[in-house]
Amino acid sequence: TTEIYTLSLHDALPISHEYEPGHALPVTEHWADRVATVIVGGDVDMLTVGRLRACLADVVDKHPERLIVDLAAVGFLDTSAIHAFVQTRHALPPECPVVLRSPQQIVRRVFELTSLDQTFVIE
Repeated sequence: TTEIYTLSLHDALPISHEYEPGHALPVTEHWADRVATVIVGGDVDMLTVGRLRACLADVVDKHPERLIVDLAAVGFLDTSAIHAFVQTRHALPPECPVVLRSPQQIVRRVFELTSLDQTFVIE
């Protein structure tokens, strides 16, 4: 199954799948057996993180054996994004690896500076 999530600036309102250019964060969820892959695109900040949080919470509720978050198309993330990833890590059992795949160097550096590269698998 594939589900597409986008975030509008009206994140407090019920979830809408409307795309607002310049204000949306594309997040796609794919499953292969018990492995979830979440593909994120764009900048993840306090205005866009709600959709990422919603998608990750949905994945957690489905009890994956492995979670891969593809960050190749993410050029920026702030502390709200870091918090969403940490919440997800804590919500999953320790035996379920959370893999951050293909982060750009600037994104990888955020995880290294916060020592979260020890918490997540970064490939």
